[in-house]
Amino acid sequence: MISWKRVTAIGYFFFSLLVIYMMSVFDHEYMVGEGALTNICIAFENLVYDDTRDILAPVTLTLIIPFIHISSRRKFKSLFYNLLLIFLLTFWIWRFFLRFSLCF
Repeated sequence: MISWKRVTAIGYFFFSLLVIYMMSVFDHEYMVGEGALTNICIAFENLVYDDTRDILAPVTLTLIIPFIHISSRRKFKSLFYNLLLIFLLTFWIWRFFLRFSLCF
């Protein structure tokens, strides 16, 4: 049987994923696929936009702090919490930094 701590951690994990996703959406991302905008790189390079990643990245990073705290209290031996932490950090890095820096 799954404990309430794990259920709460899974719920908070999905909440964090949703908030990170919503805060990292590019303003004109909905236009990709229409006309000359075939991918996100072209839209990012050619459209004038207000880049809020410098403010929203640290704000959403605070959502990951509880997983870092839980994992460190367990001395990083809990596979469950470590996987949640690694996936959340990877998703955060991808959404805020890597998907635009990989545009050539």
